[in-house]
Amino acid sequence: MGEARRRRGLVRRGALPALWGCCAYLMVAGLAGVPGALAERDLAQDLVADGRPAVATDARVLVKVQSRARFLVSEVEVSFETSDGRAVTAPLAGPVRERVEDVSGGWQAPPPGSVYAPPLPVRYLAAAPHVVMGERELAAADGRWVRQTVTVAAAGGVPTVLGAAVWVSRRRAHRSGGGRPSGGRSRQVDGTKVGGLPDREEDAVAAGRRLAEEHHVHAADGTIADTSSHGNDPRDIPA
Repeated sequence: MGEARRRRGLVRRGALPALWGCCAYLMVAGLAGVPGALAERDLAQDLVADGRPAVATDARVLVKVQSRARFLVSEVEVSFETSDGRAVTAPLAGPVRERVEDVSGGWQAPPPGSVYAPPLPVRYLAAAPHVVMGERELAAADGRWVRQTVTVAAAGGVPTVLGAAVWVSRRRAHRSGGGRPSGGRSRQVDGTKVGGLPDREEDAVAAGRRLAEEHHVHAADGTIADTSSHGNDPRDIPA
Protein backbone atom coordinates (compact mmCIF):
# COMPACT_ATOMS: atom_id res chain seq x y z
CA MET A 1 0.00 0.00 0.00
CA GLY A 2 2.77 2.42 0.96
CA GLU A 3 4.77 1.68 -2.18
CA ALA A 4 1.73 2.14 -4.42
CA ARG A 5 0.97 5.46 -2.72
CA ARG A 6 4.56 6.57 -3.19
CA ARG A 7 4.44 5.72 -6.92
CA ARG A 8 1.17 7.59 -7.36
CA GLY A 9 2.75 10.58 -5.67
CA LEU A 10 5.74 10.47 -8.02
CA VAL A 11 3.46 10.27 -11.08
CA ARG A 12 1.34 13.14 -9.80
CA ARG A 13 4.37 15.31 -9.07
CA GLY A 14 5.69 14.65 -12.60
CA ALA A 15 2.40 14.99 -14.49
CA LEU A 16 1.21 18.22 -12.92
CA PRO A 17 4.33 20.26 -13.83
CA ALA A 18 4.18 18.86 -17.38
CA LEU A 19 0.52 19.87 -17.70
CA TRP A 20 1.28 23.29 -16.25
CA GLY A 21 4.12 23.71 -18.77
CA CYS A 22 1.81 22.88 -21.70
CA CYS A 23 -0.75 25.43 -20.50
CA ALA A 24 1.98 28.06 -20.08
CA TYR A 25 3.18 27.35 -23.64
CA LEU A 26 -0.35 27.84 -25.01
CA MET A 27 -0.66 31.11 -23.12
CA VAL A 28 2.67 32.47 -24.39
CA ALA A 29 1.99 31.33 -27.98
CA GLY A 30 -1.46 32.90 -27.94
CA LEU A 31 -0.27 36.18 -26.50
CA ALA A 32 2.60 36.32 -28.98
CA GLY A 33 0.16 35.91 -31.87
CA VAL A 34 -2.25 38.66 -30.79
CA PRO A 35 -0.23 41.65 -32.17
CA GLY A 36 0.20 39.94 -35.56
CA ALA A 37 -3.48 39.02 -35.74
CA LEU A 38 -4.46 42.62 -34.95
CA ALA A 39 -2.09 43.95 -37.64
CA GLU A 40 -3.47 41.50 -40.22
CA ARG A 41 -7.03 42.49 -39.34
CA ASP A 42 -6.22 46.20 -39.78
CA LEU A 43 -4.49 45.53 -43.12
CA ALA A 44 -7.48 43.49 -44.32
CA GLN A 45 -9.81 46.37 -43.45
CA ASP A 46 -7.60 48.81 -45.39
CA LEU A 47 -7.52 46.51 -48.43
CA VAL A 48 -11.29 46.04 -48.38
CA ALA A 49 -11.84 49.80 -48.13
CA ASP A 50 -9.10 51.14 -50.44
CA GLY A 51 -7.51 48.14 -52.16
CA ARG A 52 -7.71 47.34 -55.85
CA PRO A 53 -8.55 43.92 -57.24
CA ALA A 54 -6.19 41.92 -59.43
CA VAL A 55 -5.64 38.36 -60.57
CA ALA A 56 -2.35 36.58 -59.87
CA THR A 57 -1.31 34.61 -62.95
CA ASP A 58 1.67 32.92 -61.30
CA ALA A 59 2.36 31.71 -57.76
CA ARG A 60 4.93 29.85 -55.69
CA VAL A 61 4.34 28.28 -52.29
CA LEU A 62 6.72 27.40 -49.47
CA VAL A 63 5.88 23.95 -48.11
CA LYS A 64 7.12 22.98 -44.66
CA VAL A 65 7.31 19.32 -43.66
CA GLN A 66 5.54 18.64 -40.36
CA SER A 67 5.74 14.84 -40.42
CA ARG A 68 6.04 12.02 -42.94
CA ALA A 69 2.52 12.55 -44.25
CA ARG A 70 1.74 16.12 -43.21
CA PHE A 71 2.85 19.20 -45.13
CA LEU A 72 1.91 22.81 -44.55
CA VAL A 73 1.93 25.74 -46.98
CA SER A 74 3.28 28.58 -44.82
CA GLU A 75 4.21 31.26 -47.40
CA VAL A 76 2.92 32.22 -50.85
CA GLU A 77 4.51 34.49 -53.46
CA VAL A 78 2.30 35.77 -56.29
CA SER A 79 2.88 37.64 -59.56
CA PHE A 80 0.20 39.95 -60.96
CA GLU A 81 -0.25 43.12 -62.99
CA THR A 82 -1.60 46.33 -61.49
CA SER A 83 -4.32 48.43 -63.10
CA ASP A 84 -1.69 50.77 -64.60
CA GLY A 85 0.28 47.89 -66.17
CA ARG A 86 3.08 47.36 -63.61
CA ALA A 87 4.26 43.79 -63.04
CA VAL A 88 4.50 42.98 -59.34
CA THR A 89 5.83 39.94 -57.52
CA ALA A 90 5.18 40.00 -53.78
CA PRO A 91 4.44 37.69 -50.83
CA LEU A 92 0.85 37.30 -49.75
CA ALA A 93 0.08 38.91 -46.41
CA GLY A 94 -2.39 37.52 -43.93
CA PRO A 95 -2.94 34.14 -42.29
CA VAL A 96 -1.56 31.91 -45.06
CA ARG A 97 -2.26 28.29 -44.16
CA GLU A 98 -3.03 25.16 -46.16
CA ARG A 99 -2.36 21.48 -45.52
CA VAL A 100 -1.24 19.50 -48.58
CA GLU A 101 -0.22 15.91 -49.24
CA ASP A 102 2.22 13.97 -51.41
CA VAL A 103 4.63 16.88 -51.98
CA SER A 104 8.19 17.72 -51.02
CA GLY A 105 9.34 20.57 -48.86
CA GLY A 106 10.62 23.95 -50.07
CA TRP A 107 9.53 26.51 -52.65
CA GLN A 108 7.52 25.05 -55.52
CA ALA A 109 4.50 25.57 -57.76
CA PRO A 110 1.19 25.09 -55.96
CA PRO A 111 0.28 21.38 -55.94
CA PRO A 112 -2.82 20.24 -57.83
CA GLY A 113 -5.99 21.26 -56.05
CA SER A 114 -4.27 23.92 -53.93
CA VAL A 115 -6.30 27.02 -53.07
CA TYR A 116 -3.26 29.07 -54.14
CA ALA A 117 -3.12 27.70 -57.69
CA PRO A 118 -3.52 30.50 -60.28
CA PRO A 119 -5.59 32.27 -61.35
CA LEU A 120 -5.74 33.66 -57.80
CA PRO A 121 -7.89 36.72 -56.91
CA VAL A 122 -5.96 39.25 -54.82
CA ARG A 123 -6.25 42.84 -53.60
CA TYR A 124 -3.38 45.33 -53.33
CA LEU A 125 -2.84 48.91 -52.16
CA ALA A 126 -2.46 51.34 -55.06
CA ALA A 127 0.16 53.37 -53.17
CA ALA A 128 2.07 50.21 -52.20
CA PRO A 129 1.29 47.39 -54.66
CA HIS A 130 3.68 45.03 -52.86
CA VAL A 131 1.19 44.98 -50.00
CA VAL A 132 -1.14 42.31 -51.31
CA MET A 133 -3.54 39.82 -49.77
CA GLY A 134 -5.59 37.03 -51.30
CA GLU A 135 -9.36 37.08 -51.13
CA ARG A 136 -9.19 33.96 -48.96
CA GLU A 137 -6.88 35.68 -46.47
CA LEU A 138 -9.10 38.78 -46.45
CA ALA A 139 -11.97 36.64 -45.21
CA ALA A 140 -9.80 34.89 -42.59
CA ALA A 141 -8.14 38.05 -41.22
CA ASP A 142 -11.30 39.51 -39.73
CA GLY A 143 -12.22 39.61 -36.05
CA ARG A 144 -12.58 35.83 -35.91
CA TRP A 145 -8.82 35.37 -36.37
CA VAL A 146 -8.17 37.73 -33.45
CA ARG A 147 -10.75 35.94 -31.31
CA GLN A 148 -9.20 32.56 -32.06
CA THR A 149 -5.78 33.83 -31.02
CA VAL A 150 -7.15 35.31 -27.79
CA THR A 151 -9.03 32.06 -27.11
CA VAL A 152 -5.78 30.07 -27.37
CA ALA A 153 -4.10 32.46 -24.94
CA ALA A 154 -7.01 32.21 -22.51
CA ALA A 155 -7.16 28.42 -22.76
CA GLY A 156 -3.57 28.23 -21.58
CA GLY A 157 -3.59 31.31 -19.35
CA VAL A 158 -6.44 30.41 -16.99
CA PRO A 159 -4.99 27.01 -15.90
CA THR A 160 -1.51 28.56 -15.73
CA VAL A 161 -2.61 31.36 -13.39
CA LEU A 162 -4.69 28.99 -11.23
CA GLY A 163 -1.82 26.51 -11.04
CA ALA A 164 0.62 29.24 -10.05
CA ALA A 165 -1.78 30.48 -7.37
CA VAL A 166 -2.15 26.98 -5.91
CA TRP A 167 1.62 26.47 -5.96
CA VAL A 168 2.25 29.79 -4.17
CA SER A 169 -0.43 28.98 -1.59
CA ARG A 170 1.12 25.58 -0.85
CA ARG A 171 4.61 27.03 -0.60
CA ARG A 172 3.40 29.62 1.90
CA ALA A 173 1.64 26.94 3.95
CA HIS A 174 4.79 24.82 3.89
CA ARG A 175 7.04 27.66 5.04
CA SER A 176 4.72 29.00 7.74
CA GLY A 177 5.50 28.03 11.32
CA GLY A 178 1.87 27.51 12.26
CA GLY A 179 1.65 23.84 11.35
CA ARG A 180 1.72 21.51 8.42
CA PRO A 181 -0.40 21.52 5.23
CA SER A 182 -3.66 19.58 5.50
CA GLY A 183 -3.00 15.86 5.27
CA GLY A 184 0.80 16.28 5.33
CA ARG A 185 3.57 15.48 7.82
CA SER A 186 6.34 17.48 9.43
CA ARG A 187 9.24 16.99 11.85
CA GLN A 188 9.84 19.28 14.80
CA VAL A 189 12.63 19.39 17.36
CA ASP A 190 11.84 21.49 20.44
CA GLY A 191 8.94 23.07 18.57
CA THR A 192 11.05 24.03 15.51
CA LYS A 193 10.47 22.47 12.10
CA VAL A 194 13.40 20.59 10.57
CA GLY A 195 13.80 19.00 7.17
CA GLY A 196 11.09 18.56 4.57
CA LEU A 197 7.82 16.66 4.44
CA PRO A 198 8.38 12.86 4.24
CA ASP A 199 6.20 10.97 1.77
CA ARG A 200 5.46 8.01 4.04
CA GLU A 201 4.48 7.85 7.71
CA GLU A 202 7.10 5.19 8.42
CA ASP A 203 9.85 7.49 7.09
CA ALA A 204 8.59 10.41 9.15
CA VAL A 205 8.55 8.32 12.37
CA ALA A 206 12.01 6.85 11.75
CA ALA A 207 13.52 10.25 10.95
CA GLY A 208 11.93 11.81 14.00
CA ARG A 209 13.34 9.15 16.29
CA ARG A 210 16.83 9.77 14.97
CA LEU A 211 16.54 13.49 15.69
CA ALA A 212 14.86 13.59 19.10
CA GLU A 213 15.57 12.19 22.56
CA GLU A 214 11.85 12.17 23.33
CA HIS A 215 9.70 11.43 20.33
CA HIS A 216 5.96 12.06 19.94
CA VAL A 217 3.86 10.82 17.03
CA HIS A 218 0.79 13.03 16.56
CA ALA A 219 -2.41 11.84 14.92
CA ALA A 220 -4.25 13.84 12.26
CA ASP A 221 -6.45 15.48 14.93
CA GLY A 222 -3.40 16.71 16.87
CA THR A 223 -3.56 14.16 19.70
CA ILE A 224 -0.45 12.18 20.69
CA ALA A 225 -0.71 8.68 19.20
CA ASP A 226 2.64 7.34 20.44
CA THR A 227 5.52 8.49 22.67
CA SER A 228 9.04 7.09 23.03
CA SER A 229 12.33 8.38 24.44
CA HIS A 230 15.88 7.62 23.34
CA GLY A 231 19.17 7.97 25.23
CA ASN A 232 17.94 10.04 28.18
CA ASP A 233 16.08 7.50 30.37
CA PRO A 234 17.10 7.33 34.05
CA ARG A 235 19.35 4.37 34.81
CA ASP A 236 17.76 3.45 38.18
CA ILE A 237 14.12 2.63 37.66
CA PRO A 238 12.34 1.41 40.80
CA ALA A 239 10.77 -2.02 40.53
